[in-house]
Amino acid sequence: MAWRRSAVRRRGFAALLALASLTPLASLAQPAAPAQAVQGCEILSRGHWADASGNATLAQAIEQRFEPVGPVLSEGYDAGAHWLRLLLRCEPGAVLRLPPAFLDHVDAHQQDASRAWQLQRRGDRVDDPQAAWPATPRVDMLPPTHDAAGAALPSTVYLRVHTTSASLIDVQALGRQQADRRDNAETAAIWGYLGVVLALTAWALLAVHRRERALAGCFVAYQLTGAVTVLALTGQMGALWPALEPARHLAGSLAAIASAAAGALFCR
Repeated sequence: MAWRRSAVRRRGFAALLALASLTPLASLAQPAAPAQAVQGCEILSRGHWADASGNATLAQAIEQRFEPVGPVLSEGYDAGAHWLRLLLRCEPGAVLRLPPAFLDHVDAHQQDASRAWQLQRRGDRVDDPQAAWPATPRVDMLPPTHDAAGAALPSTVYLRVHTTSASLIDVQALGRQQADRRDNAETAAIWGYLGVVLALTAWALLAVHRRERALAGCFVAYQLTGAVTVLALTGQMGALWPALEPARHLAGSLAAIASAAAGALFCR
């Protein structure tokens, strides 16, 4: 009977380990924006231009040739900036949701009713009073102009992405309530992951206390540092620990390095 109980514990431990390994991926996943109109907002076209110098102004970017690009821009690591030109038709109250949360700087340029360009700055390294919630950056669309029939006219938005992380952005044109639902679903996934991590960590600490498995200590370090890494990547760390804000980026980087080191020890 003892060996059967031990086998059951091993299988349960393996199942929870698999769940804890997959849940971070689910929490980082972002649903792609559909091509059709959603709640009165539609992206008609997307263009991309790479600014190798990273210093181009809006006036210079407007004169460039933009190449067609898909819903998700993925350009890897480079020192330059990337510009997106979006042609949209949106009703009042629409927003642009701009995951992932770890992008350093995202500048959004759009024209108001007087055709003057207005700038909204978002990003992980931007002092934004709305940055704590939602963690995923958003840009509020300005009220559109309408034709004689009352239909919203298309408007152009230029997005400039400049980051030290991977140049990856998924522009989602949504109604405000739909954006809230996506943020809530993402947060629920993150807290579900944290719940699994805490359960596994408690199990491992009990094993360390009983001296049943010496490797459990490495597993505890692996889980905790992995949890902090996920919180940093999803932009939740600043909301959970406001006092950590001055050193938040350093803490996230150190947690990622420590997680890799603890994972190497645990998986040996």
